[in-house]
Amino acid sequence: MPLIPPRHSLLRSLLTALALPGIVAVLIGCVIVYSLVKEEYDELLDLSLSNKAQLLLQIRELSGTQANASFEETGLAPEERVRFWFLDADGVVTDRSALAEPLPFPPPICHRNGSPA
Repeated sequence: MPLIPPRHSLLRSLLTALALPGIVAVLIGCVIVYSLVKEEYDELLDLSLSNKAQLLLQIRELSGTQANASFEETGLAPEERVRFWFLDADGVVTDRSALAEPLPFPPPICHRNGSPA
């Protein structure tokens, strides 16, 4: 008696043929979405920091005194709080937040017109 190989259904053949490409497509899609979300999140953080810097500058200019971060949440841990420095046109630190340590790099040496010395 000859053995007849079992027949596979068309659905089973399609699923086995498309399983690996489908998994690869899902993984590539996840990598693309992750990189896009990470890039957009970085841009949102940059925008948030520049907006906060503009706000601090306006507070300092309007009050005429040392700018404090009284609008910040005091319940945050020290490493999560904002540190800021105010620099004049020559790059000299004129003011800084309470948690800010001295700048780790020397100020740039520039002429008044902004060109390097």
